[in-house]
Amino acid sequence: MKYALTVLFFTALFFTSCTRQPQPVTFSTDALEMGLDGQGFLTHLLDRRNGRDLLTKDTVAPLLSVRLGGALLLPEGLQFEPEQNLLRLSFNSGLEVEVRVEEKGSHLVFELAALSDTADVELVLWGPYPLAMDEVIGETVGVVQDGDFSIGIQA
Repeated sequence: MKYALTVLFFTALFFTSCTRQPQPVTFSTDALEMGLDGQGFLTHLLDRRNGRDLLTKDTVAPLLSVRLGGALLLPEGLQFEPEQNLLRLSFNSGLEVEVRVEEKGSHLVFELAALSDTADVELVLWGPYPLAMDEVIGETVGVVQDGDFSIGIQA
């Protein structure tokens, strides 16, 4: 019995160590570093000049979410393929979203590249991204600024 439990333990340990764990990913510009966790949520928006994190930590910040059947779904998994500059977000409904990423000197570009199920997706929503900036908040253009930094989204 003791031998069987030992074999079972090491077999379970082997298989759990072989499963691919989601890895965090970072993208950078000259002045900003953006981090994503293994689920597809922002972990930081770091001003590289002074080390200040522009992302507030009081709420979740998905890179994007989708509305399917009237329900807003948050991502549950993220994989990055650096050779293709492609993020794959997975959702509990089985939906997968591909996002192409481009790092520029002054900004990051995220482009919705593919949906695994276009028929049932009602909406793709970038963010929201809770930022610790409030000097200027755009009402019609998605931008927020403080004295040192501007962050915006353009569709």
